[in-house]
Amino acid sequence: MWMSSKYWLHLAALLAVTMACVTTSEAMAEVKINERQPDDPDWEVPEITGINNEAPRATMTRYPDRESALARDVLKPETLTTPLEVSLNGTWKFHWVPTPDERPVNFYKTDYDVSGWDDLTVPMNWQLAGNCEKYDPPIYCNQPYPFVPNPPYVMTEPPKDYTTYKYRNPVGSYVRTFAIPESWDGREVFVKFDGVESAFYLWINGEKIGMGKDSRTVNEFNITKALRKGENRIAVEVYKYSDGSYLECQDFFRLSGIFRDVTLWSVAPTYLSDVQINTVFEGDDFTKATVRIQPTMVGPDQANYALSYELLAPAGMDAGRAETKAETVAEIAVENPQLWSAECPNLYTLLITVENGDGKTLEV
Repeated sequence: MWMSSKYWLHLAALLAVTMACVTTSEAMAEVKINERQPDDPDWEVPEITGINNEAPRATMTRYPDRESALARDVLKPETLTTPLEVSLNGTWKFHWVPTPDERPVNFYKTDYDVSGWDDLTVPMNWQLAGNCEKYDPPIYCNQPYPFVPNPPYVMTEPPKDYTTYKYRNPVGSYVRTFAIPESWDGREVFVKFDGVESAFYLWINGEKIGMGKDSRTVNEFNITKALRKGENRIAVEVYKYSDGSYLECQDFFRLSGIFRDVTLWSVAPTYLSDVQINTVFEGDDFTKATVRIQPTMVGPDQANYALSYELLAPAGMDAGRAETKAETVAEIAVENPQLWSAECPNLYTLLITVENGDGKTLEV
């Protein structure tokens, strides 16, 4: 069988990458995992993946009523807003240092003056500001780590030709103010970070709320008790490297900061916290399916709350309905479902309406 020279070059490249990865894996296998020390910071303790953050939950958008929920259209940005959310994207005050020891430790306090700090747009990787020349530079590498492997530590002194010799572990400090809508009085309020690289601490009005370390997944915090009427102050301290950085050794640029959306969202004291949806098919012909829905409610008096489910086919037609009490599994039978494939990516929409004991709709 004849094969072109391009094939052999491609195969050689794959072997080179594979050998490099194996070499790195073998090298890491020889690295000893250090035991935890009492003074280790949270961002170098693998057992800590977050502090006071919410458990992971299904992604959902909350609306005050069915009509506004049905008006949602991803092709029309004006329909994506909801009065139950407030975006914190935009301009934040920002301070950068190349090492943790140089960071402004007390910046989170409400009387700390940040007027002289830089302005930085959120979401954004701070390395991209000022034509990539204002702060630490973007670092590109494949399988090697940009720091000395000494797990779980990321601050071990590297050779002088490493970029991290000078920029050992940059820290970005973010501050901005916001106001809570009056219609949110008496409700629970959360802040959601869609992506922060790599570990961060959060304060509201000088009160420490918690920390997050899952840089590629959502971090949410309940900030209700720390809020006050009028102006509120949010402060975020971001570390470029953490023990989690050992899980991110691959072919990409090492960037950091608040790089995805930041959003406030509000719910009633008793609310739908999570929902698990499973589809079970009968037989092998995929002509009959049952959608099973397991809700998770949080708050008082859940027994008096009712949930209604409305499944809409890809074109918007009614595909089935169900009603249950809180925490009760619901089932919707679907005949001849429109299946999803790469060629025909059919998607169904599920509307969940939460009603209190008086029959009042609290959210959809």
